[in-house]
Amino acid sequence: MDEKTKRSAAALRPVIDGLASLHNDSTFSDFTIVCRDRSWRVHRVFLSFHSSVLAKACKSGFQEAAEQKINLSEDDPHCIDALVFYFYKLEYAKPPSGFSPLYFHVQMCILADKYDVAALKGMACKHFGVEAKEKCTTAEFAEAASLAYEVDGPTEAIRNVIVSLAVEQCLLVTQSAEPSGFEAAMRSNAELAIDIAKASQIALKLRNVGVTVEHVVALGDGVGHRNEESGSDLGFALFD
Repeated sequence: MDEKTKRSAAALRPVIDGLASLHNDSTFSDFTIVCRDRSWRVHRVFLSFHSSVLAKACKSGFQEAAEQKINLSEDDPHCIDALVFYFYKLEYAKPPSGFSPLYFHVQMCILADKYDVAALKGMACKHFGVEAKEKCTTAEFAEAASLAYEVDGPTEAIRNVIVSLAVEQCLLVTQSAEPSGFEAAMRSNAELAIDIAKASQIALKLRNVGVTVEHVVALGDGVGHRNEESGSDLGFALFD
């Protein structure tokens, strides 16, 4: 970071901190988000700035604008809390206690895509890529994979990480006679099974010519590139 950029960042810090201080401060709030048994007093300007979807709900002519309230009860309250946290803090919230971090990251990816919050979606994908490689059990990985494959589109970057790690770490091979949790996830989701089969076949062919799984990132043009959204150097671009 050059000196000019540092000075600009330092000058903006009081503004950013001031806006963040409005989180959970209802003094000048003008809108309410309701999710099941929870509610958040928020500011329409924050919703409109971050989300084109929520911006529409804040405009006159919509019932939500007239009532100054929107009901998001079809979503998980913990995820809505993390969404509001990001709107004010510009930071990614820690997974709630008792939640599988990987499952939470997939949920946040889907939620951020739903409300068109691209930066938050990128953060969720990046956290998934890091934690999937460093600290998760096979059961947690399988649970997150199942959720990622329930939704088309939003979880593409996460799916790429899932496929590459499953092949690289041989998650289908266990010492037990019982099927692994990941195998069970594959049996219940044909698309996941097909992606793993394709990736395994490609990896086998490439190993025969001295290329390992971690070197394979793109499929089709044969050019490796970093998966920027997930922060992983792994991942097969299997989705055209």
